[in-house]
Amino acid sequence: VTVRAEKALPFTTFSAYWVPHSARAVCLGTYQQRKTGGLAIYELNRDSLTLLKEIEKPIPFKCGTFGASSYEYRHLATGDLKGSLCVWDLEHSNLPLFSAQAHSDCINTIDGCGGTSLSEEARGPPEIVTGGRDGNICVWDLRQRDVPVAKMSAEASYSPLPALDCWAVRFGDTSTSDRVVFGGYNNGDVRLFDLRAAKQRWATTLSSGVSSSFFNIFLNNVRILSKLVGFI
Repeated sequence: VTVRAEKALPFTTFSAYWVPHSARAVCLGTYQQRKTGGLAIYELNRDSLTLLKEIEKPIPFKCGTFGASSYEYRHLATGDLKGSLCVWDLEHSNLPLFSAQAHSDCINTIDGCGGTSLSEEARGPPEIVTGGRDGNICVWDLRQRDVPVAKMSAEASYSPLPALDCWAVRFGDTSTSDRVVFGGYNNGDVRLFDLRAAKQRWATTLSSGVSSSFFNIFLNNVRILSKLVGFI
């Protein structure tokens, strides 16, 4: 791996994302001394990074996604350390376009669907899934405020350790034929939720906490899930 460009950031960074269809990147984190949230937008120019915009908010940011927004608007959805879900227009960031108190504690992880898919057939509605320190996974429809369209708790754990902390969430097939959400927890629990049937489809427990995941859909809808400290 070759380092293309390097830049010192003005705050502690928790996550970073490429802005879709651009040479820009967004960094999210916290100003440690002031305990506030930091958002910085950089543009890659040949071998250097240029700061385009720096935004400070009252609550530190933890995670974000562009997955529920179209390529035209490229709105960023963020989760913060107080459990708030917000959607931002990065060009006009004074107030969020959408906000909800999604969790009672920190939003650890977030994913979106319905926005950046090029296939209209496979796109589905614009939705966001969040996983929090309270152990809950919530699915949000951006056309409906305040109340999630689905909520999955971690009460029935498959591990002897309590699943109190959701570390990883991911949408699966988001087409009209099938809608699933993956959840991974600090105690190693791995769960697959069927949103259409409103029930848990599959579950197992791994030897260590699940910190990351992705779906890779091949022919016959075979799904592959992985995590940073192991694999299934």
